[in-house]
Amino acid sequence: MLDLEPVLIIETLKIASIHPYLFLLDITFPDNTKVYLVHNTEDITYQGNTYIKFPLQIEMPSTQAKGQIPTWTIKVCNITRVMEPYLEQYKGMNGTQIKMRIVNAGYLSVSHAELETNFEVLSASSDNQWVTFTCGGQNFLNQQFPQFRYIADSCAWK
Repeated sequence: MLDLEPVLIIETLKIASIHPYLFLLDITFPDNTKVYLVHNTEDITYQGNTYIKFPLQIEMPSTQAKGQIPTWTIKVCNITRVMEPYLEQYKGMNGTQIKMRIVNAGYLSVSHAELETNFEVLSASSDNQWVTFTCGGQNFLNQQFPQFRYIADSCAWK
């Protein structure tokens, strides 16, 4: 059960509202450089960070019964080539952390903590219109377990 502020619960139950819900992206690169983007027509300030207006498309994951890990597709506008240097500098941005928030534009001072999701960039591609991130949760199958193990004729610290 979501534990939202009462004002947000009332806002979600309205049939029509003058305040839109906005998608915020906090992109944290491997060297802890951060970029803040909002799908809006103007910049906003949320929790002390200025989110830059930017065209985005977020595709929800499809439900499959084949045991696949669900992935999200996030497209960021690439017409001005703003994201290209990041793709090159961080080698495709694999491992980049993305926090997606959904906030109400009329109540930016209220806590929206229940409407946050963390992702990791699994792969990225670009063309002349979009940079496409394929994102998913942390995959524990990619981690070595146990962390330190003995393998004959092999040194883990070499």
